[in-house]
Amino acid sequence: HGEIVLVVDEAPLWSWDIRGHPYASTLAGEGPTVRFADGRYDYVNVITREPVRGGVHFFEFVMHQVDDEQWCGVAADAARAGAHDASHEGWFYYAGWRTHDRGELHMDREHNGVQDFEHVVSGDVIGLLLDADRGRLAFTLNGRVQSACAVPRVPLYLSTTLDEEGDCVELRKPALRDAPAG
Repeated sequence: HGEIVLVVDEAPLWSWDIRGHPYASTLAGEGPTVRFADGRYDYVNVITREPVRGGVHFFEFVMHQVDDEQWCGVAADAARAGAHDASHEGWFYYAGWRTHDRGELHMDREHNGVQDFEHVVSGDVIGLLLDADRGRLAFTLNGRVQSACAVPRVPLYLSTTLDEEGDCVELRKPALRDAPAG
């Protein structure tokens, strides 16, 4: 009897959609790393090439450079990709302004802070544990659990906002067993 092996390439779940971005000329990088190379716009939102459609996944946003505000999380609408014309809807870890000492959980859309989080600086790692089947999302910062919230059971893109020229974020997808407990 033959054995069947199914190999699923999950790279599009944690690869930024740079080529398909409406303001691609402002971005640099490839695959899991994106950098705001041309700051002619106040900010740009970037999404992954494919949304998460099901299952339980752990992702990390490595904040290589954060020079002002930053939102990292998930969004249901591909129209999240863009600049001033982009959708603001989603569920995000808001890093906070550089002059502030805290971040926030933003639910349903940017600027809808519902809970204080730790402040994020360059070099930090935001973890995102997503149970797409049950509609649950949890955020961590450098391995410390911040909070969890409900999200809709629909396909969800990973998303980041690059706010200042030079901002750089790398996505990683560690094994689920490597997600912090709590």
